[in-house]
Amino acid sequence: MKPTLLEIVQDLLSDMDADEVNSLGDTLEAMQVATVIRNIYRSIVEEYDLQAIEKAFQLTASGDNTLPTHMTVPSAIFDVTLVRYNTATSGTSTPAYNELFYAEPHDFLNRVSNNDAASANYQSVTDPNSGFVFAVGATRAPSIWTTFDGGTTLVFDSFDSAVDTTLQSSKTQCLGKQRNDLTIDDSSTLELPETMHQLVYNEAREMCFEMFKDGAPRKVNEATRISRMKAKERKNKVATPARLTLPDYGRR
Repeated sequence: MKPTLLEIVQDLLSDMDADEVNSLGDTLEAMQVATVIRNIYRSIVEEYDLQAIEKAFQLTASGDNTLPTHMTVPSAIFDVTLVRYNTATSGTSTPAYNELFYAEPHDFLNRVSNNDAASANYQSVTDPNSGFVFAVGATRAPSIWTTFDGGTTLVFDSFDSAVDTTLQSSKTQCLGKQRNDLTIDDSSTLELPETMHQLVYNEAREMCFEMFKDGAPRKVNEATRISRMKAKERKNKVATPARLTLPDYGRR
């Protein structure tokens, strides 16, 4: 289990023989130590090229029958790398998740702009970001998506009105990249490889002794040096897999 920022601060305060706290806001010293940890965390993220982490998430449904195929991406996600949707038909209890592929806006419009909105098989939609009017399928599950606002909103080509009046958040399975940062909050955790946790702790302990206790003891400096060496060794031992040239269906 990953330690919380509060737990790390409590351990460091104990090492420094400082006042105990139950929350980061209890003392100025606790907040100062938390800030030191965040700064070291950011330095390690940059040094070891860990600026982004892959996260699983679900899209947010529009909840609007006039925008049945519009869904929004959580604000923390800056690049969508996978979108799957449960395309099971009405009366089917077994999930049927299928990957939905990204289409450039002009390709997407080629697919939907000339559909007959008067037909029962389609529904007219006015995209609020672009003002474009097009007809999305209303009798089948989605197969592609695009974005007209840089990736905040995803627009799909169809929905099955016999199943749902709009696409549903609970039926999405997505992966995307989230910026790797540490928020100063009691429950925040270190989104780093487990091998880096001790490095953060020892770096922070050394820095806190230097800043608040007139210098770090020799044993603290030695522990930090060993952690740095181990982190470098582990980084160098990680083999980089051969890259494949694949279509990029991520957010633009």
